[in-house]
Amino acid sequence: MALELERGAIEVEHRRRHDTSFIHLEMAHRLEVDAARSVVVEDALSGVEAGRRGRFGLVIGVDRLGPAAELAKAGADVVADDLAEVSVTG
Repeated sequence: MALELERGAIEVEHRRRHDTSFIHLEMAHRLEVDAARSVVVEDALSGVEAGRRGRFGLVIGVDRLGPAAELAKAGADVVADDLAEVSVTG
């Protein structure tokens, strides 16, 4: 719940700055993690592009509506039909 409240505050700041990668970068900063060692998971082309511009370590595109090729073209490192396909190891 606290994370959702933080996200709301970040969205307000994001609208002011007009930088689509700002939300992801600010969230990484507030969580005290390096963006280059973080993952962005997005189903929107603009979100995938923002993750790529933010230089995140991994950008996962979720193909909920059928734009798999577009998600990859926008910069997704991996495109999954469902997050159940994604596993984390290490």
